[in-house]
Amino acid sequence: MLWNKWTFASIFLFVVTVIFGQDPPYLLMLTVAQIIYVPLTLQLIMSKQDWFSRYYLYFSVPAYLSVVLLHISNESNWDGLLAAIYLIFTIIVAVYGIRRFLTRGFIHFEEFAIDIALIFLSIGGMWFFAHITEIDTGFSPIITWLTAIHFHYAAFLLPIFIGLLGRIYKPKSYPVAASILIISLILLALGITFSVWVEWISVVFYMVGIYMVIYITSRTPLANNVQKGLILVSFGSLGVTILFSFLYAFGRLTKNFTISIDFMLQFHGFLNCVLFALFGLIGWSISVPSAKTNKWTFPVSQIRGRMVIGEKILPQIQDDPNTDFHRGLVDDMSIYEPFIRSIYPVFWYS
Repeated sequence: MLWNKWTFASIFLFVVTVIFGQDPPYLLMLTVAQIIYVPLTLQLIMSKQDWFSRYYLYFSVPAYLSVVLLHISNESNWDGLLAAIYLIFTIIVAVYGIRRFLTRGFIHFEEFAIDIALIFLSIGGMWFFAHITEIDTGFSPIITWLTAIHFHYAAFLLPIFIGLLGRIYKPKSYPVAASILIISLILLALGITFSVWVEWISVVFYMVGIYMVIYITSRTPLANNVQKGLILVSFGSLGVTILFSFLYAFGRLTKNFTISIDFMLQFHGFLNCVLFALFGLIGWSISVPSAKTNKWTFPVSQIRGRMVIGEKILPQIQDDPNTDFHRGLVDDMSIYEPFIRSIYPVFWYS
């Protein structure tokens, strides 16, 4: 499914970025998510019948081109505008997620996981905009950039992969695991901002959710062994990298760091970028599970009548001979006046 015009266009843009880019190579971990992983993942869940698919070309292409231009051009006065274009794109994706949710609700949790991923992408767009425009977020520039990465990988790709998993196999433990991971994403953001204790606890919950998902994946009847192997490697890589996140969070808690930011970029970031995102995307593209839900629609009768309902009576008002009366279900509503007077006497006389 991935070998289409969007794949080749994304790869071409990324190659252009690598060849002509002016930024440090480590920044490409976010760029590859923006111009390869995000568009190709959206292709897995878009429906040709919805508005998002019909207008996707018009608001996505400018966003992807703006990311490329930010890399191949030096700092300029246009950087804020280019970052804003990508931010607007992520907001449109979030609107798509909200509309999906409003047509379904919480009934099918696997679809809700996809909805929340689409919404979380806009938060990643906000952090990316803050990084490019150098807005004072209270954190260092590298932390601002890492937060943008977090919301493109852990908060966007992971919930979508979990949602696709739930479309195939949804045991009783599935909603628990998915809920733990979604809540952990929120707790982690709050912990980084307000409390290292909350950050550490969120990582612990995140570990529990990841290992539950790995177990569920091992029991899931996927299309073939190749797909199952790729998806297990994808989720399994998170089971490894989350251990280093735990050590880093524990270091922040105890002020005794055994894992540094540089190590997290080189090891943690690389595994998430390649093993988790790339292997997971290829694995799910082998056979994309379809949604088993129907959207809520307002029931409208398809019965159409071409005749006037009621009996036509000859004109009875002398001063308006053109007036026609049609006898319907009730000829004269005044027959209900005594009944209405008896029930609502106060309102009637007022």
